Amino acid sequence: MLRKVSLWLVLALIVFACKPEQDSRTALTDWVPQQTERLLRMQSFQDAVADFNSNDLMDHLDRPALMPFFSDAELMDMLSPSGTSLLCYQNGGEAGQLYTLVAYGANPLLLDSLKTNQLGAKLIEGVEAKTIEVGTGTYYTISRDSVHVLSNSEGIIKELLSNKDVQAAAITEGYHLKPKSDLAVFIPVNDVPLTDSTRVRLGSQSVMDLRLYPEMTTANGMVLHQDSLPALIDIFKGLRPQPENMSSVIPLNANGFTRLAYDDVNLLEENLSAFQDRAIRVHPVLDAISEMALANFDQGQALILNSTDPDLSEEEFMPYASPDAVIRGVQTWSIQGMQTVLDGFEPLFQGSDWPLGFRWESYFILVSDRAMLDGYITALSNGQVLDKMAYYQDTALQLSRSSSLSFYIMNGEIEGPMAAFLSSDGGQLKQFPLAVAQLSYDRNFAHLNLICKQASSAQMETGTISQRFALNLDQAIQGEPGFFSNHRTGGKDIVVQDVGNQLYLIGAGGKQL
Repeated sequence: MLRKVSLWLVLALIVFACKPEQDSRTALTDWVPQQTERLLRMQSFQDAVADFNSNDLMDHLDRPALMPFFSDAELMDMLSPSGTSLLCYQNGGEAGQLYTLVAYGANPLLLDSLKTNQLGAKLIEGVEAKTIEVGTGTYYTISRDSVHVLSNSEGIIKELLSNKDVQAAAITEGYHLKPKSDLAVFIPVNDVPLTDSTRVRLGSQSVMDLRLYPEMTTANGMVLHQDSLPALIDIFKGLRPQPENMSSVIPLNANGFTRLAYDDVNLLEENLSAFQDRAIRVHPVLDAISEMALANFDQGQALILNSTDPDLSEEEFMPYASPDAVIRGVQTWSIQGMQTVLDGFEPLFQGSDWPLGFRWESYFILVSDRAMLDGYITALSNGQVLDKMAYYQDTALQLSRSSSLSFYIMNGEIEGPMAAFLSSDGGQLKQFPLAVAQLSYDRNFAHLNLICKQASSAQMETGTISQRFALNLDQAIQGEPGFFSNHRTGGKDIVVQDVGNQLYLIGAGGKQL
């Protein structure tokens, strides 16, 4: 009897030893490749395909990460995953853009729709993988219990099959956040471009609820920071987000601006010192400032400071300023010794020389040259500013009223952090005149709010006043200008008299007739 029991035990051990090793990975995130750079979680794959293909912004970005997968109509016709699915992206260099789709449920491939010459098989790591040929290349698919994986990279499939007990990919940090989102996108933000030559560690990762409409793209979520390395969002630790007011003094010809806000200059100094790992003393003229912005123009840059106590701030400016010209009734200043005003704010704000400036209500505006000075004052005087535009007023309805850090992209040039949040290399889209990303610090993370909305031609034109020409007379004018019809041109000429009783006839183009 003992001999029979021993024999059965030996046979059982042999059978158990010969049984193939079971794969313990049952969660979708277990199959996310380690080098994934973008992760998109979809509750409905079919809805995601429709949203990406109907969204005008995604369709026109430069080298978008996710869009090429959804725009492959032949491949999309073959896929029908049910329930939650994940799309993983990584830049394969010379191999191109690499995609991996991970899905639950029935096999997501509609194999009946494939032609015989499209379907094949290949042994990868001892596992038979099906191969599918489409116009954009070869895809490989494997199944493990209820999980199905499809990728256009044989190397990724090999990696996933060979690493059975590897830890979860870093991109899945925060996966439990935004659990009910139709589209949730996970993006590392530890190396985000600020300019073509400057990059910054914004945090560790962003988690966004992405909404795609034909004429609008929005995202709401958070930027996480869950390690010990210094990150840009740390400079707002303990500081309360401040109201967004800069749009009232940003000329329409700006290419965009970056805005920073704070309510405690001493705490800001501490945070900047920790971020820079050196002692920082914020410039005295910033003591009463609640908002500061660096605006980019084709001609140069402008630094805009919004003060909670404008008279005090003007006193602090006076040691650096001396009276210059009066332009349109505005006293301008010649400025010296303000090169260090942005020290400690690198790499977000880079130091520069600010030779000219002026005060406009509670704002102190410093510019890089005289042409910018004249143009800036003209734009403010004529109301050619961002908050007068219908497309801004429409967008503002979906913006947070207060924030810690904001990136405004104007005139259709998608770049910098905005391009990173949109998973692309940027783009030039004139029909999208404004894109905004706001960060509002809250404990150890920052709330993220993003919007990029298409504008109609009527919205682009509403409320704008453009200057046709500027002409300086020898003496101040007396009374109001008069307009007279020119029978030759069909336009209007201008008649004006100065205080010396000199009468001028000026053509519509600014020529003194």
